[in-house]
Amino acid sequence: MYRVLALGVWLQLSVVGLLACNGSGDDTSPDGGTDSEGESACPWDDDDTFSTANALTLGTAAQGYICPRADQDWYALSTAPGTDLLTVTLAIDAELVSPIGPTYSVWSADGANVLASPEGSETAAPAAPMTITHSLPSGSYFIAIKDRGDDAEDERHPYLLTAISATDADPFEPNNAMETAATVTGTSLVGSISFRGDQDWFRIDSIGREILHIQLTMPVAGIDPTYQVVDAAGNLLISDVNAAGSIQPTDLEYYQALEAAGTYYIVIADDDGLASNAEVNYTLGLTLIPDPDGNEPNDHPHAATPLPDLSCAEAWSDWAQAEGYLASSGDIDWYKINVANSARGIIELSAVFDTSQVLPADLQMSVRIVRGVDDKPCAVDQDCHQLTTTCEYDLDCHGIGNTCLAEGVCAGAGVCLPGGTCGGAILAEAASEKELGKVDLTAPLFGEPNIYIAIQDYQGDAFSLGHQYILRARVRTDADALEPSEAYTAGPAGPDDRPASHIVFAREIPVHNCVDGVDCCSADTWISGYLSYKYDQDWYAYQHPCPGADCMVRVLYEFDAGNVDQYLRVFRGTSAWFDNLSDTVDQASHDAVSGYFGGLDPADYCFYAYSGHEGEPFWYYLTVRDTIYVSEGNEEHGTWDWNADQAYRICIEKVAEGCHPPCELYDDGCGTPVQDK
Repeated sequence: MYRVLALGVWLQLSVVGLLACNGSGDDTSPDGGTDSEGESACPWDDDDTFSTANALTLGTAAQGYICPRADQDWYALSTAPGTDLLTVTLAIDAELVSPIGPTYSVWSADGANVLASPEGSETAAPAAPMTITHSLPSGSYFIAIKDRGDDAEDERHPYLLTAISATDADPFEPNNAMETAATVTGTSLVGSISFRGDQDWFRIDSIGREILHIQLTMPVAGIDPTYQVVDAAGNLLISDVNAAGSIQPTDLEYYQALEAAGTYYIVIADDDGLASNAEVNYTLGLTLIPDPDGNEPNDHPHAATPLPDLSCAEAWSDWAQAEGYLASSGDIDWYKINVANSARGIIELSAVFDTSQVLPADLQMSVRIVRGVDDKPCAVDQDCHQLTTTCEYDLDCHGIGNTCLAEGVCAGAGVCLPGGTCGGAILAEAASEKELGKVDLTAPLFGEPNIYIAIQDYQGDAFSLGHQYILRARVRTDADALEPSEAYTAGPAGPDDRPASHIVFAREIPVHNCVDGVDCCSADTWISGYLSYKYDQDWYAYQHPCPGADCMVRVLYEFDAGNVDQYLRVFRGTSAWFDNLSDTVDQASHDAVSGYFGGLDPADYCFYAYSGHEGEPFWYYLTVRDTIYVSEGNEEHGTWDWNADQAYRICIEKVAEGCHPPCELYDDGCGTPVQDK
């Protein structure tokens, strides 16, 4: 009793003090406030403390005014035994505008504040009542109404206060924390987010590596339902939300891998904890399924599944093979291969889903080949969000992620590998839209002792418990002795496929002086090469064979039969000069091809070295790659082919000094006669 009286006296003194400060002490109204003529402007009330509180009937609206400034109106109410929900509605009886923003707080009978004012800037407004449901044990309480800022009054528009109590029908309450979590005994649970701040915790016990299937459904209920899965230490494993749940039904589903035996918790709530609806239930489905993948857990390079050691022999090694499943949402399966003598090596991979049954429509195979990057030590993955290798273009990051960030450093692969070095992606590629369950590729090796392979869904969210995949890998030495001869592109040639990035790797080859048949190409002077892996390009550099003059040049070529359609191109510096020297087309396979470009035949004139090029020496660049058409709108653009055993040979000759007829010498060099030139 003393505490109640003391608080009431303090509140009365506070109001008197505020009235005195406002110059309203001589008003005949307990609320004070006067108009310009000295008359009272505020409606009469004497409920400024809970000792004089008005009685509030549950379910019946009470009317009052916030006037003068700093006014408080107190109401007393009692809830029936067994009711543990109190819903408070506060409205303003105004159509458009009111200067006040009324809010409320709830106090116990002994003077303790049990519910502070609603969060943030929440207030009632004209045509926008504030309705909030709270969790309160049955008993006697007081509700205090005030303007949120205590700096406004409204003598014309009353507020309306309504309170309703009810019993929480959620059978699992109280389960608002880990300590009071309800143990799951079935596969389908029905509950509700009954009050502001309600969290429904459910406990589930796993006996080992299992897949937790979660499905949360709910009709439109004015809340945005969310779920979280946490382990016994409170670490968040996964969460999801229907951010449009207040206007659209909720149907969230996820398959979460549980790494080990233990206790896990599923938490259901409103996304920001502010909304609730005790009248509309959610349904939570929880099922534990054994993980069919015997390699798990292998979701990180530190837990990678080892494959048999492979050696880079001259020919292909035996296949190293593993079987796995992408059995849960976000699953990534990592594998490790120890490769010996991998300098100038190549690796070939095949990852294929079992398609005896139709794959899920959104499941798309994706493969990454990752190697260590020596210039970036790490302790955790977060250390590897950026490498220290500087770059200006994507090709500056070839073989270590192939992406240059805006910060001017390479992106890498975003993982910390065993041994404490960051990973860089040699190649990352997804299955084509025509065959979503299969990836075949090859890539160069850069001398690293270990290679890591990641298998996952391309978007990272699709999965299948019923579709096994088979991963096969093999390695060999690249028969192309002149590699590396380019900046590895790890993708189709595009806008960033800059000649300047490649020419620093170009291998120098000679030009044979075949004038008068003195030093022509012979069997032992041809340059041999292979397009050994996907996106392989071979760049060669040759010096201007007649500095300061014009001379005629011929390029001889021989292409073995096979699936690769070799394509030749010549650059003067970094500018493309001659295209399609080999005149091949993209096709599944072709016979052996041989021929030449340039020379002295009428059909081949005008391939020459130009007198106007300055620099000693001036370099020309000859490139070889697979034929593929990448022009926009060309649907029949072909495929990037490779073949580590299909050789090509090239040789370059100078065949005549000067500009040989029928070519003519112009100001810009030897060339084809053009009418009216």
